[in-house]
Amino acid sequence: MFSVTYPIKYNDLDKNMVLKPSVLFEFLEDIAAQNANELKFGYDDIYSKNYGWFLLKYAIEFENYPEKISNLRLETQSRGANKLFAFRDF
Repeated sequence: MFSVTYPIKYNDLDKNMVLKPSVLFEFLEDIAAQNANELKFGYDDIYSKNYGWFLLKYAIEFENYPEKISNLRLETQSRGANKLFAFRDF
């Protein structure tokens, strides 16, 4: 399991002090990229092979959506692959 704690800035929250969805998606892309780097499948590892990756589809369920927080700890791990697609849990 790979984890990162992100500090939450005032402008990451909406007027009700709830984390903006766009910020959450930025964090998810960032932690996926960091984990890919650690697994030797990051940008520097795949660029020379003319490969690439991107997050294509999300399925998200929340027990509690982040609000009134100063830090957010996210965890992720690869869940395997099948030919063209790889799967990741957060």
